[in-house]
Amino acid sequence: MLSPTELDATATVFIGLAWVFFVAGGFICVLNFKLFLDWVVYRMKKLPEESYKYISPIPILGSLFVALTLGTLASIQATKIIGAVLIAMDMGGIHWMVLGICYQMLRSAYRRIRK
Repeated sequence: MLSPTELDATATVFIGLAWVFFVAGGFICVLNFKLFLDWVVYRMKKLPEESYKYISPIPILGSLFVALTLGTLASIQATKIIGAVLIAMDMGGIHWMVLGICYQMLRSAYRRIRK
């Protein structure tokens, strides 16, 4: 994480690139969250799960871009807060994938025990 004085000494091009990647990652995070909400609404309508065709083509990149750029932009308090919110809501992020895998493992273990 760069301190405010180091951030001022960094070339403007690199700071600009960090902002571009932060905004692009934020857009991907919001897109993944929107696709998740669309899926929830789709399932609430009791439509078959197999016919749902909208999935994120770039699931991990949003959280990755935001997390990596926070190393440069974290001296700005607002980017830390916005970045944490974006990473938490990114349903395509690695943290949600790990939780999904754990959930499926527990679910299958419960089904085996229940038989």
